[in-house]
Amino acid sequence: MAVDSATLYKLIILYMLNKVNFPLTNTQISDFFLENDYTNYFSLQQSINDLDSKGFIFSDTIRNASYYHLTSEGRQTIEYFENKIPNRIIDDIDVFLMRNKYELRNEVGTLSDYYRSSNGEYIVHCQVKESNTILIELNLSVPTKEAASFMCSRWKDASAEIYKYTINNLMKSKAEIDDKNEEQSQEQKEEIREEIQSVDSGVRAADENEDISRSEIISEKNSATE
Repeated sequence: MAVDSATLYKLIILYMLNKVNFPLTNTQISDFFLENDYTNYFSLQQSINDLDSKGFIFSDTIRNASYYHLTSEGRQTIEYFENKIPNRIIDDIDVFLMRNKYELRNEVGTLSDYYRSSNGEYIVHCQVKESNTILIELNLSVPTKEAASFMCSRWKDASAEIYKYTINNLMKSKAEIDDKNEEQSQEQKEEIREEIQSVDSGVRAADENEDISRSEIISEKNSATE
């Protein structure tokens, strides 16, 4: 027996969340529904709110974005009623998730937020997660809300490079570290040598000037005596 439209929308949402091992945002769920013209935005939001209020899903809110997770009750429900979703819609969902899985996971796994600390500054909290594993986590103190907001907006684009840089530097072998330290030591020695040479040149120049001055004084004395 076919289900009514409102129930179908809820089953689709539950199916989507059950097919991935990470949360989906309201925007990601909406994109799928609206791109396929299954319903309008307001009807979809009503379905999401109903699922949330009845305990089939729950959400986290980070920087005004809602991240939806499936509850155990929601998982049991979709496993029981999955066959009520038409096969063509199942195919559409599977293709959408497969085609966009990396982007969807990257978007919800790269998190950033900020809050004001007791000393008046702002703490920028950044994370990269894969499933339930935290790959990297940073807490940075900045003086202004504007700076904190800007850093949060940059985290998604910069996180991969920062993660790679951190891993590469922490995994450097002792030999690489010793070589770098030796190189820095040689550079410091060269800088000290150049400073000594510069000082020595200055001293020699001063001595030469003093010798010239003495010669001039002696010449003046001799001239006066004559």
